[in-house]
Amino acid sequence: GVKYGDKGFGKRPQILTFEGDIMHLAKGGATSFHFGEEKWDDPLLLKSGLLKNQLDSMRAGWDLILDIDTNFFSFAKFCALSLIEALEFYDVYSYGVKFSGRSGFHVAIPFEAFPEVVNDRPIKEMFPEGVRMVASYLKHMIEKKLKSDILSVNSVKELAVSLGKE
Repeated sequence: GVKYGDKGFGKRPQILTFEGDIMHLAKGGATSFHFGEEKWDDPLLLKSGLLKNQLDSMRAGWDLILDIDTNFFSFAKFCALSLIEALEFYDVYSYGVKFSGRSGFHVAIPFEAFPEVVNDRPIKEMFPEGVRMVASYLKHMIEKKLKSDILSVNSVKELAVSLGKE
């Protein structure tokens, strides 16, 4: 997907075929390029109105993208580190971390890091509920440590002031 500043996204799916495509889109006002979480057998077959079972049959897989979005950069760092520790606790080392460009991070786990089947169901068909389940589990797993890390460098009073609360 191509974003045009505050004017929104262009037509999706957008395919970049040639080296000059990015420059051409940038000259046309593109401000950022976004990759989807889902992987498709043929993205050009996607269209509005497809049913979930149709999408499931066309989906080759999905990557898990954890978007840490906060106005407090130190909190985002603690959260990203906690998520990495949680992944490595389960021997997941196939991940990437990227600064989001504002004040957060994206932690990405590629589809290939997941088992093919969970509870007799192909994981490629578990979108978006698989993303929600994994994210919810990881959130619960890191919650205590994250609170402790944040409070180790900020008092409750400092946090309240920074959030505009009493």
